[in-house]
Amino acid sequence: PVMRENARSMAGALVVIMELMALVLFARVAVREHLRGQELVGVCKHVLWALDGYVLYFTCVMAANMCACMGMPMSPFARRLALGGVLALVLLVESIILLVRARSVETGCSNAAYNALSVAVCFQLVEMCCVTPLEMGREHVKLEVVKTREKAAAAAGAGPPDDSEYQALPDGPDDKYRVMQL
Repeated sequence: PVMRENARSMAGALVVIMELMALVLFARVAVREHLRGQELVGVCKHVLWALDGYVLYFTCVMAANMCACMGMPMSPFARRLALGGVLALVLLVESIILLVRARSVETGCSNAAYNALSVAVCFQLVEMCCVTPLEMGREHVKLEVVKTREKAAAAAGAGPPDDSEYQALPDGPDDKYRVMQL
């Protein structure tokens, strides 16, 4: 439910639109640089490859967002999403290293590819450090509210509400509340 709800919120929709714009920008620059036909060597070639990696990354992110918007359960893809997150971190670190190394190269590197990769790194850092924690924090608050309501209903003898999409996670072995449905 986390991805589904975030994709359906106004902030989530804005993030999806920004990711789509980033994908289009990075793909446009990457295709243009590949079609230039200029033979790139060393770190300059790797900058373009890293940009290609971001095109692939944002394509996968858009696919996951579309699945979430359509209401598909994301739990079957949890391991793939986790692996994608680890690979995204590897891409981020490698891209930062490449940007530093390419800065010292005087000629031969494409300014467009370098700038696009810089934007991709900045975008991923902002998304990773600011946007994702806010989305997860909002989801955590929503789950805590549901948990509190379920405890109040249980104390009144009514039991947990059946019409709620969200259900509280168990706190421990004595907790009789149902697990959140994915």
